[in-house]
Amino acid sequence: MLVYLAPCGIGLGHISRCTVIARELKKLGYDVLFSTYGDAINYAKTHGFPVVTVPDIRMVERPDGTVDMKRTAVRMFQGLWTFFKQLRLEIKYLGSFKPKIILSDTRLSTVLASFILREKPCYLLTNQLRLYIPHIKKLTKWRKRLKKMGEIIMLHVLMLFWNRSTKILAVDFPPELTISHATLDLPKTLSKKVHFIGPIITPPVFLSDSEKQKIRRKYGVNSKNSYLIYAGISGTRHEVNFLIDNILLPLFKQFPKNYVFIISKGNIAKKDVFIHKDNVWVYEWIDDRIGIMNACDVFIGRPGQLSVAETFYLGKPAIWIPSPAHTEQIANAYSSRKIGVGVLLHQPSLTYTKLRKAIDHLISSKDVKNALEYVKQEASKYNAAKTIVEMIKQHTTSELAYS
Repeated sequence: MLVYLAPCGIGLGHISRCTVIARELKKLGYDVLFSTYGDAINYAKTHGFPVVTVPDIRMVERPDGTVDMKRTAVRMFQGLWTFFKQLRLEIKYLGSFKPKIILSDTRLSTVLASFILREKPCYLLTNQLRLYIPHIKKLTKWRKRLKKMGEIIMLHVLMLFWNRSTKILAVDFPPELTISHATLDLPKTLSKKVHFIGPIITPPVFLSDSEKQKIRRKYGVNSKNSYLIYAGISGTRHEVNFLIDNILLPLFKQFPKNYVFIISKGNIAKKDVFIHKDNVWVYEWIDDRIGIMNACDVFIGRPGQLSVAETFYLGKPAIWIPSPAHTEQIANAYSSRKIGVGVLLHQPSLTYTKLRKAIDHLISSKDVKNALEYVKQEASKYNAAKTIVEMIKQHTTSELAYS
């Protein structure tokens, strides 16, 4: 009973949520095989899962993590060629391994390969069905219209292909609490296959007060007037290092010593490397991420959908710093801010004053605390990984019974 998981390989968000599903399937005796690229390859191998690889597809970035649209456009034909190489390999892998179920996490090549081969059910997992053209400078009236027209055309073309999947599972909360609202807001004519099942996330572990205090004491947070701030920065290696080394570290060092900062660079290849100076701890990788999330007073990070979902489940206030011009992240941060549990700060204009004001507001505001209690209660009703595993069990059980 082989389940084929094909997550997007940019960053660690897609692969990490797919490993949650893979672990649950392994417990039930299923075999799993990953097909991916980029940063996700090492992550899957580190967690003990077999991997087949495909060519790397990604946007061209500037040093600060901004998508360089001109260079990306110039490389468009190269990107299309890479996509077709991905598609060819996916057809080869699916034909060779004959999986019972295919799960594509925002991978179009996998959806099309399964459709071409008329393979077993292929379910699309995604929180991004609508694409937006990024921009930094203010647009003129006509450029806004062209941008909107281009986005509508992209939406209809993409949905034509995404709908080749058996079912589209929107891995986000339903409306009212939807994180990726901007990218999942579709016309009814295009959303017939879309089902909201909640974010895919490892079931949260809630520590006792004594366990939280033990973690806080480890980092010198011993009084009510001391605060623990956890900056778990995700993204590509280039943009993570730029944000931490050039922006966050200089700002954190300006804070009074009763503000203690823990930084994780998300580099699993150097998991035992860390630096501690005064009130700042910098780790390449943190194994006990959820423990520190439980113990911290405020979380700082990129507003990827998985990161925002974690703060919802754990009831933690957050400061979101989107990658410049990253439309999906900016939209996620707006969703968190609208609900009243997060603050959006833009990277190019980030200052000590803005950061200090945001942290103090999240720590002291009663409105924020009330909103967090509501969000935490509502989020607890959803377990997407369990829903997906049950769906796979029902399919394979009925297939065995039929055979």
